Amino acid sequence: MDAVGAVTSRVDRSPTTAILAAGDIALILLFFVLGELQHGGVAALPGLPYAAAPFLFGWVVSSLVVGVYGAPWRQALHDAVIRTAGAWTGAVAIGQLLRDTPYLPGNASSAFVLVSLVVGMALLVPWRVAAFRFDLV
Repeated sequence: MDAVGAVTSRVDRSPTTAILAAGDIALILLFFVLGELQHGGVAALPGLPYAAAPFLFGWVVSSLVVGVYGAPWRQALHDAVIRTAGAWTGAVAIGQLLRDTPYLPGNASSAFVLVSLVVGMALLVPWRVAAFRFDLV
């Protein structure tokens, strides 16, 4: 199987997946908007793409590895929670590694790792639970 086949086999191409991905990305961006506002006010918002991009990239990579957008997550709530938490953990790890390079502003910070893990999961996991429980997708 080639790389494209490997990726497409882990993604259920459906409106459900599109809705889930849009919700995930919106919540990840919300996390960074709130962070930018908290740390620098409205004046910090132009830095949003630089702050969020490493974590969005990390989310794309880890969500494909973990299988967050595959059809099986819809079969069991436990699976949806575990996959979402795993993908976010991977996204934070990748995002922190990228922030620690000279190419992006910021640096790796254990405090930010903890905050991003907790707040990101507090946003993403309930969203996925709601999507599962209430058939939002």
